Amino acid sequence: LPKGIHFFACAIAGMLAASLLGIISGYLKAKFGIHEVITCIMLNWIALYLNNFIVNIEGMKKPGTEASYEALPSSWSMVLGEWKLSDPGLEYLSQHKQIKDVLLRTDLNYGIIIAIIVAVVIWFVLNRTVLGFELRGVGQNKDAAEFAGIDVKKRMVQSMAISASIAGLAGALQITGTGLHRLNIIAMHEGFGFDGISVALIAGSSPLGCILSGLLFGALKYGSSSIQSKINAPSEIINIVIGVIVFSVAMSTVFPMIADKLEQRALKKGDDKVGKGGE
Repeated sequence: LPKGIHFFACAIAGMLAASLLGIISGYLKAKFGIHEVITCIMLNWIALYLNNFIVNIEGMKKPGTEASYEALPSSWSMVLGEWKLSDPGLEYLSQHKQIKDVLLRTDLNYGIIIAIIVAVVIWFVLNRTVLGFELRGVGQNKDAAEFAGIDVKKRMVQSMAISASIAGLAGALQITGTGLHRLNIIAMHEGFGFDGISVALIAGSSPLGCILSGLLFGALKYGSSSIQSKINAPSEIINIVIGVIVFSVAMSTVFPMIADKLEQRALKKGDDKVGKGGE
C-alpha cells in the first residue's frame, strides 16, 4: 500500500484484532459476571501463543530467525525513518550531533503524537458526551445506572471493546514505530500492559493525566538503559523508583480511609460517653 495509507491500515487492523478480544471479555462480564481481570489475563496468554503460531507459519517466518519478516518501510511511523538511514541522511546527521543523537539513538516516531490525540479524544468522550456519561455511570455503580435506564450489558461490552482497541493501536505503533519492525516468538509478555496500569494509577485514571504520567514512565524506562553505563549504578534502581512512586500513590487512598475509621471510632466513643452520662 502507499506510504501513509499503509500505516493507517496497520493501525486499524491492530485495533480491530484487539477489540475482538475485548468484546469476548466484555461479553463474559456482562452475561455471566466473570471478572474482566481474570478473562483478560487468560486472553493475554491466548494472544501470546497465537502470536507465536502466526510467526511460525510458512511465509511469515524469516528463515534462520525466530521472528517474522519485517514490516514494509511504507508502514513505518518513524520520523524520517528511511532518510536517516540513507547515505545523504547519515552525511547530514554526522554534521549535526544533537539531531543525530535524537534520530539515530532513539526510535522517535509519530506514535507519541497519536497517543496524545487519543488521550484527549477519550477525555472528551468520557466527560462531554452521553456515551461517556453512561460508561462512567456503569463503571461507578451499575445498579444505579440500570435503574436510570442505561443498557448496562451493552455499555460493558462497548467499554471493553474501546479500551482493547486502544491497546491494539499501541501494539501497532510499537511495530511500525520502533525496533526491527517485526513480530518475535516470545515466551513471556513484554509488560507494557502492566506499565499501563501503573501509569493510569498515577494519573488517577484521568486520560489527560496519563499523558504526563506516561512521559514520566517513558523517561524512567529510557534512562534505565543507560544509567549503568553512564554512572555505574544498577539499572534495577529504576524499578525501585517506579515501585516507590506506585506504592506512594496507592497509599494516598489508604490514609483517608484510615482517618475516616479513626474519626468514626472517636465519634462512637463520644456518643457512648454521652449515653452513659445521661443514664
